[in-house]
Amino acid sequence: MGQDGQDKAPAELGQIAAALVGSKVTIFAQDRRLCYLWIHNPPEGFGTDRLIGRSDEDVLPEETARTVVPVKRKAIARGRRQHCTVAMTLADGHEHWFDLAVEPTRGADGRVTGITCTAIDITDRMTMEQRMSVLMRELAHRSKNLLAVIQGIANQTARTSGSIAQFSQRFSGRLSALAHAQDLLTATNWQGASLDAMVRSQLGPYLEAYGDRIGTGGRPVTLKPNAAQYLGLAIHELGANAARHGALSVPGGTVSVSWRFTPARKDGTRRFVLLWQEHGGLPPKPAGDGHGFGRVMLERIVPQALGADATLRFAGEGLVYRLVIPEGELAQAAGR
Repeated sequence: MGQDGQDKAPAELGQIAAALVGSKVTIFAQDRRLCYLWIHNPPEGFGTDRLIGRSDEDVLPEETARTVVPVKRKAIARGRRQHCTVAMTLADGHEHWFDLAVEPTRGADGRVTGITCTAIDITDRMTMEQRMSVLMRELAHRSKNLLAVIQGIANQTARTSGSIAQFSQRFSGRLSALAHAQDLLTATNWQGASLDAMVRSQLGPYLEAYGDRIGTGGRPVTLKPNAAQYLGLAIHELGANAARHGALSVPGGTVSVSWRFTPARKDGTRRFVLLWQEHGGLPPKPAGDGHGFGRVMLERIVPQALGADATLRFAGEGLVYRLVIPEGELAQAAGR
């Protein structure tokens, strides 16, 4: 650009300027003192009247000026294109991110007379990248937790299995229980899972095989991810035990799964109660693998993970499992 171009935009930029209207691209020129000569499609709050003849220190927020001024001076001093990314709060009150490209402008004698710049609003991209970064961190955290749970299940199942075939069968069932919980959580972007849907997914094969011998019921409750995973494992263990040794293993035996909230206490908090009751046959051995992992899962692992109290007993007609969980471990119940 010649010396004349320091006073006004080149004529050929007129058509380009018209095309920029409504876009996220701003182009402008500054002299060696970094005073603005012209600008097209400025960001909101940075009109021509505010900028022309003034420098970055005059018109930009102090922090923004500290970022861009050295980059622009470097382009002038070295005569080479420079680049930076900068954040700035605009008139809408929101922080916007800009990708700034700084190109030296030369006069007829080849000396640098100023700069021509392109600033592209990349706020949407930066927001998406930040969200993706958060999601990746959450995914990594969840993956580590899930792997820890799987490793624990594998180790405990191995200790209580009498053969490789028995280990494979039990371990596969428990992995399936985790997978069912993961499917429900993924469907809601890990915002929670319906307790009724979780119970039905874990008891799916038994509901198909035994039909109305299994009853479920309770008010709508959305489980937090942690609660969905551990309650899913508990329901799986109870269902497998009932089919192998409990009420579903004898003719006429039935299973009832119900849940409710207790009345609010003086401090306003409530407790969530999950009750598994079997009728029509006393199981010949405790839940799960005798005194092995099934019972450990129900009486220790699940209660510890949820800050809950658990009782497992064998009444005259069958197994009864009661789990009492602080309301804070669950998402909000519908209709409260």
